[in-house]
Amino acid sequence: MSMPQIFSSNFAQSINAMLEYRVALGLAQKALEANLIRFDRYCIENYPEANILSKDIVFGWIEFQQKHYPKSIPAMAMTIRYFANYLCAIGQEAYTLPEGLYPLKSTFTPFIFSDKEMSAIFLAIDNLPRKTKSTEAVVAPVMFRLIYTCGLRANEGRELLRKNIDLNTGEIKVVKTKRKKERLVVMSDDMLALCKRYIGNN
Repeated sequence: MSMPQIFSSNFAQSINAMLEYRVALGLAQKALEANLIRFDRYCIENYPEANILSKDIVFGWIEFQQKHYPKSIPAMAMTIRYFANYLCAIGQEAYTLPEGLYPLKSTFTPFIFSDKEMSAIFLAIDNLPRKTKSTEAVVAPVMFRLIYTCGLRANEGRELLRKNIDLNTGEIKVVKTKRKKERLVVMSDDMLALCKRYIGNN
């Protein structure tokens, strides 16, 4: 699939090729594309004749963006690092920004539920009120246990299709994954028995 022609610098062809390569691998490219558009514009305005990703271009772009998007510098540094690595991989000369510079900082702190809290969660799920024309009280106990016992992401559990569950082997084919790659997950015997009862009653 060809990328739209939104780049115009001397690096345009290589940028498009890298994004197409990432899409083919099932990797997200939307955020990279936005940063590379800024990089492309910077090169047009400041290095219109350049066709080699030099140290001056890399640091010049980072410093220029730091004035306008200071909080986004780690992500922009990661973008230009990806681009340099791609250029080197295809045999082109390029300056690669060292990994230790402008590291990405995660503000996410995972919350780990205790056994008592998990028991309380499933007790609440099992006692959801049964409403007319609503199936959540029937679906939720199975779906939440499936997500929990099989290590599925929430959307993977919600969007799971019956045709992707093998009730003979207990295998689940997960197709809507984070990186758009399929994988197989095997249910425990208890989870498989619960799924068989659920499907048999619905």
